[in-house]
Amino acid sequence: MPTLRRAWLMSESLGTTVQFELQLMGGFCLRHCGQAPGLIVISSKKARVLLAYVAMQEPMRASRERLATLLWPDRVDRQVRQNLRSCLASLRADLASFAEDLLTIDAETVGLKNLRVDAHYFRGPGAATAAADFEDAAALYRGQFLSDATLEGEEFCAWALAERARLDAGAGSALSSLVSRADESGDAGRAVELASRLVAIDPFREDWLRLSLRVSARHLGRDKALLQARSFVELLRKELDVEPEAETIDLIERLKAGSGVPIGQRNIAAAAANDEPSLPREAAEESVMHPRRPPGVRRAGRSILTPAIVAAALAFFLAYLGVVYGPGIPHQLSRSAAIADQSSIPLLLSPFQSPQSGSADLARDLTEEVLTSASRFSGLTVIDGRAPASGAPSVLRARYWAQGSVVRRGSSIRVHADLTDLADRTVVWAADYASDGDSGGDVAIARRIARDFQVQATYAAAQGLDDTKLKLAPLNQLIAKALTIQYRGPAPGEDAAALYEEILRRDPRSAPALIGLAARLVESSENLLRERKSTLMRAGQLIQQALQIDPRIERAHYWLGNIYLQRGQRDLALRAFDRALEINPSFVPAEAHAGFALVLLGRADEGLRRIKHALDESAHDPNERLWLRFAGIAQLELGEDKQAIMSLLEAASLGPPAPPLRAALASAYALTGDRVQSREQFRLLKMAADSTALDQLLNIAAIHQDSRYWQGLRLAASDTL
Repeated sequence: MPTLRRAWLMSESLGTTVQFELQLMGGFCLRHCGQAPGLIVISSKKARVLLAYVAMQEPMRASRERLATLLWPDRVDRQVRQNLRSCLASLRADLASFAEDLLTIDAETVGLKNLRVDAHYFRGPGAATAAADFEDAAALYRGQFLSDATLEGEEFCAWALAERARLDAGAGSALSSLVSRADESGDAGRAVELASRLVAIDPFREDWLRLSLRVSARHLGRDKALLQARSFVELLRKELDVEPEAETIDLIERLKAGSGVPIGQRNIAAAAANDEPSLPREAAEESVMHPRRPPGVRRAGRSILTPAIVAAALAFFLAYLGVVYGPGIPHQLSRSAAIADQSSIPLLLSPFQSPQSGSADLARDLTEEVLTSASRFSGLTVIDGRAPASGAPSVLRARYWAQGSVVRRGSSIRVHADLTDLADRTVVWAADYASDGDSGGDVAIARRIARDFQVQATYAAAQGLDDTKLKLAPLNQLIAKALTIQYRGPAPGEDAAALYEEILRRDPRSAPALIGLAARLVESSENLLRERKSTLMRAGQLIQQALQIDPRIERAHYWLGNIYLQRGQRDLALRAFDRALEINPSFVPAEAHAGFALVLLGRADEGLRRIKHALDESAHDPNERLWLRFAGIAQLELGEDKQAIMSLLEAASLGPPAPPLRAALASAYALTGDRVQSREQFRLLKMAADSTALDQLLNIAAIHQDSRYWQGLRLAASDTL
């Protein structure tokens, strides 16, 4: 049995019945794991907080008085008791037939039974001691305790923050041990990955930072480690107005001198010519944890990532398909069989469920919308889980299983979706979605879910693929790995272009690889890392080859639009983006780029609406940072300079700023009269960009006299140069 579940299953070995699993690390998620496994949606925020608090007590029981004063500290006694009764009634209604199996409620107390809780793994002495225990802890730590909860009330905040600190310390202890083990064994990739996760838990924890610096120095090179150290020192000064500890200063000085610290012989940052030459990955992850992230463009209905805990057994699931779901018509994909079989990820999508008898039609309609939307993505082969049991061979070819549940509350809709890796039956991703009754809300949610399935299946398929396995990996895994590098940015030693070249060596007619290689060229030109004309010419040739193979791949039209956009052919770009959306309305990147094309065509109001629509439709999309830059430029054109700066700073908070974002920030600061910031951003732009590409950008700025964005860039350039 995999060690990941050992601590959780220990209760079963002791004779305790476990019917429910509660995830509190990284967000709230309650599941039933009996004969009818699945998500249990708890609609009330207070009820979720109540469950979390009781679950963390020893034993899992709390007095009614304690719960009432904790959850409603500003209410009078009679009102508090009524609120608690209403909360418990709502909780019972959500649990439905499961209520008696989970709750033990009497006149004085509220308790839980038949439950295991992921956060229990990180508390108490000796929570993780052996190497296997450390691995378990690293896998179970999906984020901070109750990261999706809104903390209200002084007493509850104090309790939750204390629990969060205690559990983070336990997770950090396990991760730091794993980092040291990987470092000592020479597993560079694992050591760097774990060190990044470690410092993300607490960016101000200096012993963890020092461990990460040693790992960076050994495996990435001294320059990378010193960049990370500089970012940390700046963070301390900006947020806490303090200097590093003496031990940290000593380590940094030894890194500078190259003495007393094992130093790698390779600077990974310089190894990938096509990637952004900016702050290291560790600094990017620290920026995500930045405590004062600017608000930027508002986005409604953002999904909350809440990874689920344990998936149902595959054998049971196959039987369940045959018994529960009646015959259905499998979706016929528009892609060629060769592309579907070799280059896309096989995804089994089962019908969405609802615990409410009156929501069966809603669940059925949502299933249809998600199936329709997901099947349009060129990176997926979608298998319709509504097919009868005779479809078992297709099911067995699936790599991932997508499912979900839906609950209606008045006019609002709440949906949970998750993705299970059928190879080891673990849930690799989950998210919650909400619609407040807007017209077409179920369609919008379905499209968001389909896009997330496409992205998250790509991430999952890329896991575990390293240089030693490339020759044996199937084409769809190589494509998934290359796309993941493009989405997330390269880790040390990763090169998406090399992966696409390997795919084309095996299959010269692989349309996804042709498009992917073209995308790398377009990105290098757009990020001012290469001379534009010849780079775009080569990219255009690759896209045309892909369109000859399959003219209905939305990504081909999307990247063709990007090529037109950089050539200044904005009408053609808009037409290409809209064509991508005709093929796949769920491909939100085309919506954002269509908006940006409109901005550049002088239709900033219309363009900003489409950019904001993309941000709303696909929260946490890999392209979110890019779309925020588009929004900032649109706001500059509309004279909303302060809001533009907030959008651009929000984009910068999501990762190391690329040269185009530096250019936009320089322009925005110049337009507001902040010459210090404008000069600094232009200086950083000049350092990072290819000189020829930067000259081409400034030539474009000189042509467009009627654009405020280009006007600001001209001001920044003249003031700096």
